[in-house]
Amino acid sequence: MWIQRIGLCFTAIVTVIPGLWGSTLYPKCWIKDGECLDQNKGPLLKGVKPQINQNIVGESIGDITSLDDCVSKCVENPDCRYFTYYAKPIFQEKRNQSDCQLVGFNLRQACFNLENTCVLLKNCQIFNSTCASCKTGIRPLVDPKEEKLTVILNGLTDDRNFKATETPQYSETDAAISELIINSTRTCELKSIGLKPRYGSAAGFINGKMINCGGYSNNESSYLAMCQHQTAKDQDWANTASPLNVKRAFAASVIVPKTDDQTEVLYLMGGYNSDDGFLDSVEKYDATADTWSVATPMAEPKSHFCSVMAAPTVDGKRFVYTIGGWNIDYLNTVHRMSIGPDGTGTTWTPVSGLKVARSDHACAEVQMGWDQGIMVAGGYRKDGAWLSSIEFYIYDKGDEWQLIDFLPYLVNGRHNHGFTTLSMKPAIFGGWNNGSMNSIELLNDCKTPKTWEEQATQLVERRERFATVRIPKSFAADCSMP
Repeated sequence: MWIQRIGLCFTAIVTVIPGLWGSTLYPKCWIKDGECLDQNKGPLLKGVKPQINQNIVGESIGDITSLDDCVSKCVENPDCRYFTYYAKPIFQEKRNQSDCQLVGFNLRQACFNLENTCVLLKNCQIFNSTCASCKTGIRPLVDPKEEKLTVILNGLTDDRNFKATETPQYSETDAAISELIINSTRTCELKSIGLKPRYGSAAGFINGKMINCGGYSNNESSYLAMCQHQTAKDQDWANTASPLNVKRAFAASVIVPKTDDQTEVLYLMGGYNSDDGFLDSVEKYDATADTWSVATPMAEPKSHFCSVMAAPTVDGKRFVYTIGGWNIDYLNTVHRMSIGPDGTGTTWTPVSGLKVARSDHACAEVQMGWDQGIMVAGGYRKDGAWLSSIEFYIYDKGDEWQLIDFLPYLVNGRHNHGFTTLSMKPAIFGGWNNGSMNSIELLNDCKTPKTWEEQATQLVERRERFATVRIPKSFAADCSMP
């Protein structure tokens, strides 16, 4: 059935999301009018050479024709935490009303003369909003120009009319397709020839290929150790040379960048199988050798949890997080492992737990305004209900999860769903709520109050318990082209 649908795309005409600044990819509501004046040595005096401003990274960068280009410069520089874009000079007659105040010899000229100039900054504890034409933002988690796309693999569909049709209620065969979420208005089914039907698998993109591992096969009534990969866009799926060391379903996967040689490591963590029960074991994939090796086990055995590779902290530390899950009990526990330059870690340590114990939830590293951290959405809880609540672990606001008074509820509670970002905004999709779902919800944090908004575009297939993987735009099939 699914082969006949290859190339099918769903496109909807919708209103532009409020808060996006024209064609600017960096959301407008994340920009503040004004300047960061940390370590500023003003005012600028005529005939007096200003000191070097130690809060400015290097020197001001000229010939920057857009705010997005300024954002890219900040992302490229590891010392940049904030940026200010000066598009046009402030003419003499307007200086009393909207004058800039940033001073520094490394600006290379007075701030009011700056034009098409980007200034990279280390800190922004002292903010002044006098300069209405100065556009300041925080370094995003990723360059908006390079935001990766999301692919959905496998899962289960749910036929609510199975009694009338006398067919099985759940089907892994109908869900044995891969689907690309391009943006909030467009999805597209990808070539899926050779993709093994299963659910509860875990996936990643490494060394220029998608890889999909483990899961459970209804057709074979067995937990799987097999891995498949797609080594180029539009190619058939094929088995890898090496399976996992341990059969597992409902595990979590995470891609860890190595800083010593600029390659990556794929970790597959936890899960469940009928022989061993809940697993704490971790496997590490060597993409060059196409082999799996045993890595540092998790702090506790569990399945149906989520994991995140967090962005480096200000002092350069890197962590992998495992969040919530299930091991007969519904869990609120959160652990993290410090990651070294070679992509490995040795010790898991506990951090603040979720406010609500949950499994079958989804999580992602996201940004809302100048707040960056890990967001958890939906899931299932002990008293037997799928959740619509959101929790947010903000990196710069201490070891605590923010809950009800800070974040809006999902339009529809759900579990066994996916979580990604679209146009830099948090987005959840698919899952289960009285049946498999194909809806996409996008968080509009530019609206007051913040709200989740269901999109007109839907997934090609209603499904749950699928794997998701982020891929670069260069790997996306031709159907991603508008």
